[in-house]
Amino acid sequence: MAGHTISGRGPLIHNEGELVRTNWSPLPENLDLETRRLIEKLRTLKDDSRLTLAELGTKTHYSSSSWERWLNGKRPITRAALLSIAELTHADLDHLLDLFERTEPIEEATQEETLPEIPAQRSTGPAQLPRDLPDYVGRERELETLVAGLLEPNRTVLPVWGVVGMGGLGKTSLAVRAAHRVSPFHPGGTLFLDLRGGSPEPLPVDAALLRLLRSAGVAETAIPLDTDDRAALLRSTLAGRRMLVVLDNALDAAQVRSLLPGDPGCGVIITSRNQLAGLEGVQRIFLGALSPADSRSLLTGIAGNERFDAEPEDGEAIVAICAGLPLALRIAGSRLAVRPHWAVQTLSHRLRSTASSLDELSVDDLAVRTCFESSYNTLIIDDVELGEVRALRLLGLWEGPEISLPAAAALLDLELTAAERELERLTDISLVQSPAPHRYRFHDLLHSFVSERAKLDLTPADQRAAIARLASWYAHTAAAASDLLFDGRRNYTLDGIDRPALATTFTNPDEALKWYDTESPTLVAITRQAHRLELDDLAATLPQIFQIYLELRFKIPEWLTTATDGLLSARRRKSTLDEAHLHTALSTAYSHAGHHTDAMTHARDSLASYEQAGDPINQARAMQRLAMAYELANDTDQARTWLLRAVDIFEATNYPYGAANCLNRLGMICNELGLINEAVTYLERCLTLIEPLGSPAAQASTLSNLGHAYLKQGNQANALTALTTADHLFTELEYEPGRATNLAILGEYHRATGHPDKAYAHYLEALTLLEDVGHPNAAEVREMLTNLMTSGYTAGVL
Repeated sequence: MAGHTISGRGPLIHNEGELVRTNWSPLPENLDLETRRLIEKLRTLKDDSRLTLAELGTKTHYSSSSWERWLNGKRPITRAALLSIAELTHADLDHLLDLFERTEPIEEATQEETLPEIPAQRSTGPAQLPRDLPDYVGRERELETLVAGLLEPNRTVLPVWGVVGMGGLGKTSLAVRAAHRVSPFHPGGTLFLDLRGGSPEPLPVDAALLRLLRSAGVAETAIPLDTDDRAALLRSTLAGRRMLVVLDNALDAAQVRSLLPGDPGCGVIITSRNQLAGLEGVQRIFLGALSPADSRSLLTGIAGNERFDAEPEDGEAIVAICAGLPLALRIAGSRLAVRPHWAVQTLSHRLRSTASSLDELSVDDLAVRTCFESSYNTLIIDDVELGEVRALRLLGLWEGPEISLPAAAALLDLELTAAERELERLTDISLVQSPAPHRYRFHDLLHSFVSERAKLDLTPADQRAAIARLASWYAHTAAAASDLLFDGRRNYTLDGIDRPALATTFTNPDEALKWYDTESPTLVAITRQAHRLELDDLAATLPQIFQIYLELRFKIPEWLTTATDGLLSARRRKSTLDEAHLHTALSTAYSHAGHHTDAMTHARDSLASYEQAGDPINQARAMQRLAMAYELANDTDQARTWLLRAVDIFEATNYPYGAANCLNRLGMICNELGLINEAVTYLERCLTLIEPLGSPAAQASTLSNLGHAYLKQGNQANALTALTTADHLFTELEYEPGRATNLAILGEYHRATGHPDKAYAHYLEALTLLEDVGHPNAAEVREMLTNLMTSGYTAGVL
C-alpha cells in the first residue's frame, strides 16, 4: 500500500486506539523518486504503528533525532535501521529492501559518518582494548545500536550496555569493535577487564576492583582493603575523566554492579552469557546466530573464496553444521586455511561422518566443546551440581526442534512451576533459548553437546523413562486434539499409556488445530525417538492418533514416516490390531501420494487382519482404503464394488459416519463417470446421514461434491447454494485442500454461467492454495485455468 503524507502544522495525535499522524515537513527537493517512496512508506509504518519518534527510537535502539533526520530526508537511512523498523512493525521486508536498493546510489552512511566530530584532544589515559578483528563479519545493526547508545548526546545517566548470548557467538568481538569506534570520544582512556565468568574460578569483585583501580592510575598503596571502599574510590577516580570501561565475560549482575562508574560521561560495555536480569539500567543486545549469508562470508573470508566457489554444496554443508556460530565457523575456516591440500569436501565429510561434529570443531586453543563446557561448569559449584544440571541433561535427550513448557515438565518429571523455574534459569545463562513464552529450544551445536552429556551421565533406563514420559504426554495431548477434529469414533486405544497430570486439553477444534500446527514437527520427532528406543506401545499408537491432522493438512511425507515407524514397532510388539490400523493409515497416505500399488498392498493387509480379528467396522474402513487404491488405478468398477460392500457393513453395524463417507466417495466416482443422477442420489443420501451428526468437515466435503453434481445436472441454483455453503465451512475449518477443490468447482460454475472474470479469480486462488501444500490436484486446476485462457479470455496472465 502506498504511503501518504499529511501536511500542515497541527499537533501530533497520540490517543489510545487512534493512529499517530505526524505533521511531516516537506521532503527536500533534491531527493530522487525512489528515495521519496521509501521515506513515505517508512513514515506510514511509523504512524500506523501508533509510535511517536521517541517511542520508535526506544524500541529500535536508535535515537529519536536519528529517526527525525532519516524520516525527513536529511540523511539516507542505513540498511541496519531499515531492518530494525521492519522487524518492529512487521512490515514486508522484501518490499522495503527492494525500495532501498532502488534508491539513487548514495554511499550508505558509515558508522564514522554518524558519529560526532572526533575531539582534537587525544587520550593520554590507559588504552587496554584488544585488537579489532580484521575479518569481522555481520552484526551491523547491533554494532550501530551499541555505538549510538554509547554516544547519545546530552545524557544524564551512565550508558551501560550488555551484549548477551550463549558462548561462541562473538560477544567480545562485537564489544571490542564498538569500543574501538567510540574510544576517541572517551579522552580519559579505555579499561578492559576479563571477569572470567565462564571459567571455574570467576574473578572476585574485590580483585576486579583492584585491577581497575591500578589500571586507572591509582597507586596500590592508596587502594583500601574493603570492597565497598574500593568501589567508591573507583567511582571517584573515573568521575570527570570520560572513560570507557569494557567488562568482558561477566558471570552475573552481582559481579559487575560494584564495578560501574557513576559519571554519565563515562560508558560501559558488558559481555556475558548471563542475561543480566538483575542489573539495573542496563540496555541489552541479544546476540543470535549469524545469518547464512554472513556465515558464508566469515568462512570464505578465512579459508578463501576460490575453494568454496569450486565446491559450493560442501561449503553449504559446513555452513549448515556450524549453524551460525561464529566460533565454529572461525575454527572450520582456520582448519581449511592451514590445510591448503584439503578439499572443502574433506572437512565437510569429516564433520558429517564423525560421531560428533564437535570433535572436528577444534583448532589450537579454540574448541567449541570447551566453550560449551565452561557454560556447563557454571552449574557445578564445589563439585556439587545445581538442580538445573539434571534438567539440562534430560532436555538433551529430546530430539525435536522445540519443546513447550508442559511437555518439558513431563520430560523433567516436575510440576509446572518447578519446570518453568529451571528452564528460565537455563535461559538466563544462555544455555537454553526461549523463542516465545513457554517455548524452549537449543542452538544446534549446543544441543549436540548437551546430548553428549545426557548419554554419558544418565543410565539407559533413565533415558528411556524420560522419553516415555514425554511420548505419553504427547499421546494424551494429541488424542485430546484429535477427538475435537475427528468426527468419527476413536480408532485407537490409550490403554497402558500412563496419562501425565499435565496433559493439555482443548476447548474447541480451532485451539486443537493451532496446537497441532505448532507441534507437528515434534510429533514426528517423538515417534521416531520412541521407535528407536523400543517404546513400541507409544511408537505404534502415536501415528494412529495424529494421522487425522496429517491428512487435514496434507502432510504426506510426515504421515508416511511416522506410520512406517509405527508399523515396525507394532510388528516388534506382535500387535496384530495395531499393525492393521497402521496398514490402513499407510494405505490412505500412499493413495494421497498417488502410489496406488503400495496403497492397495497395505489396504489388503489391513483387511485380512481385521477379518481375522472379527472387527467388522474396521473391515469396512479397510474396504474404503482398497476402493481408494482401485480408484487411483483407474479401476472404478472395483472401487464402487468395495465401497458398496463397506456401506452395507457400516449400516448393519449402525455406524452412519462410515456409511456417509462411502456414499460421498461413490458420489464423486459417479460424478467423474458421468453418472450424474446416480451421483446426486448417493450424495443427497450422504447429506441426510451427515446433517444430524454435526460434522462440519463431512458436511463441507459432501456439499462440495453435491454442488458439482448439481452443476453437471444443470441445476445451477442448487449448485451455487451447495458450493457457497461448502466454501464457508472449509474456510472455518481452515482446510485448504478441500477449499481449493471447491473453489475450482465454483470457477466451473462461473464459467458455465458466463462470468469468466469470476471463474479466473476462483481458479487462480484454488491453484495457489493447492501449490502451497503440494497437492496433486494442482495440475488439474492449472489445466482449467489454461483452458479458460485459450478460450479467448485475456484479462488474467498465467
